[in-house]
Amino acid sequence: AWANGYPDGDAIPPRVLADARARIERVLTVPLSVDAEGGYSHDAAAATAAYRVLIDLLPQRQPALEPLYQQSLAEIPDGEAKTGGISVGEEAAEAMLAAREGDGTDGPREPVFGTESGVWRPTPPDYAVSDTAWIGDVEPFLIPSAEGLRTRGPNRLESGIYAREFNETKQLGELNSSTRTPEQTDVALYWDQAPWAEILVSLAQSQNLNTNDSARLLARVSLATADAEITCISEKNYWNTWRPITAIREAAYDGNPATIPDPDWTPLIDTPGFPEYPAGHTCG
Repeated sequence: AWANGYPDGDAIPPRVLADARARIERVLTVPLSVDAEGGYSHDAAAATAAYRVLIDLLPQRQPALEPLYQQSLAEIPDGEAKTGGISVGEEAAEAMLAAREGDGTDGPREPVFGTESGVWRPTPPDYAVSDTAWIGDVEPFLIPSAEGLRTRGPNRLESGIYAREFNETKQLGELNSSTRTPEQTDVALYWDQAPWAEILVSLAQSQNLNTNDSARLLARVSLATADAEITCISEKNYWNTWRPITAIREAAYDGNPATIPDPDWTPLIDTPGFPEYPAGHTCG
């Protein structure tokens, strides 16, 4: 609904709903195929595939990853099943890396700064600029394209809904808010740094999933999350919307009489160095 311009639970016309379903009815597949002999160790294959992909993408992490990989292999009895599983894992890693070659990772995307009302620029106290803008140009794993899910954009500065959300953020999001409850503060701080990987692993363990099913769970969630992140950053790059700290401190210039500036307003959580809309936590 959100991606098709019908937020807040608005009814979606049947024609729009049918078109949206047609676009997302895709089989979840990984673009590679690996031959594996029966009896090979799934644990060895999974550990090896993960390790080989990680050290290729994050070579600086190899010193930390190597002992974890060796520990995983040490728990598997030596023999043909183990060596065969390692071989399958190496082949799977090679196939995945080849399939994603040239996908836009670390591409040449530079952030765009603005000075007009509503347009993003770096924020205090550090005026940091994130180096993640390129993520919006990466080829998605499952959906046809990020551009195909382009939204209607943020609320107009002069609109009533903008003023309502402005004032809610101003009251609840302020560092020393007098209206935010302790529970709301705890929830905000938790989800700001939510341990997503640990949550998934805990879920797999609580359901007694075997290696194959655990890998399938992690892969499907990770692929969906990756596409959500790609689409989210693509949206942020496209709309390039200012952050609440800028909006609230410079509200005198937004053209909305229902927003009152506070030049000293400071958020509970430090502002990241990229545009606001859409909120990354709603995407992920």
